[in-house]
Amino acid sequence: EETANFRIATGAASATGTIIDNNNAPTVATITPASATEGSNVVFNFTLSNPSAVDTTYTFVLTNGTAGSADYTTTDVTVTVPAGATTGTVSVPTTVDAIDEVTENFSIASGAASATGTIIDNNNAPTVATIAPASATEGSNVVFNFTLSNPSAVDTTYTFVLTNGTAGSADYTTTDVTVTVPAGATTGTVSVPTTTDAIDEVNENFSIASGAASATGTIIDNNNAPTVATITP
Repeated sequence: EETANFRIATGAASATGTIIDNNNAPTVATITPASATEGSNVVFNFTLSNPSAVDTTYTFVLTNGTAGSADYTTTDVTVTVPAGATTGTVSVPTTVDAIDEVTENFSIASGAASATGTIIDNNNAPTVATIAPASATEGSNVVFNFTLSNPSAVDTTYTFVLTNGTAGSADYTTTDVTVTVPAGATTGTVSVPTTTDAIDEVNENFSIASGAASATGTIIDNNNAPTVATITP
């Protein structure tokens, strides 16, 4: 607190007495680690080393960890603690997004006191949302375009299950296909090889699926209807 004084007097004689404070200005003593789901504030509780007789302002410095400016408001925060109080809170806003990612963190500090803030992801791992039907002439690949429900912060692998329709193992490669989608992407393609032959046949089909998404692949025949080639005498 500030130096205080008082007066002492007897008759016409008087003097001033001064009381000199022997306490240091309070500093932030502890900050408690905190966490929040993305889109909410990470709220840190802190304590002071001692109270003050006047309102006191403190600056809290934020430093990126695995979280960066896309994940939370990285601007340093100032907090004013009222006179006499020895506790307070610091709120750090976080950013909501549609990306599936691991839990991320940052640090907060004021003087020698510091703590870690944790941002908890609220997005599910992406799944295949749609597969577009596709076709190809026999001997070429049937190439399906697909979309994901949301992006991921890491490369993600998906399995596409192939099921015979009117087409079978003689018409296309029936082995299930795995495709890895790069981090951040929400689209991809699946290629299914087909087999060429000399048989005139109707167009044939098979199905492809991943999770709840599915589509039909069509194999277009490239052979003419047979004609009489020779007649033996």
